[in-house]
Amino acid sequence: MFDVINDAHQKIGHGGEKKTFREAQNKWANVTQEACHLFLTFCEECHKKRARKLPKSLVVKPLVSTNLMSRAQVDLINFQTMPDGDFKYIMTYLNHFTKFCILSPLKSKRAEE
Repeated sequence: MFDVINDAHQKIGHGGEKKTFREAQNKWANVTQEACHLFLTFCEECHKKRARKLPKSLVVKPLVSTNLMSRAQVDLINFQTMPDGDFKYIMTYLNHFTKFCILSPLKSKRAEE
């Protein structure tokens, strides 16, 4: 019975349980849906195919800004291991609408600077 279900499953290109059952039923009458279900739980190629699909919740939506200065990003780069004089940090400012970037050297992380 394993060979019958395996042939049917490979013939339809590793389709689902119902398709495999129908294909096996066309050739042999004694194949049950439970046997097809059991076979598919051990099909390694189907498990690999199912594991490759990413969940739809991981789709990242792009940042959309419609006006100048409506959305920006600020980040600090730490250069304490190789400072340039008193300057130990670089602040990056990126305007998302124009993609304009400003780099500014900082002596500390304090907001006053």
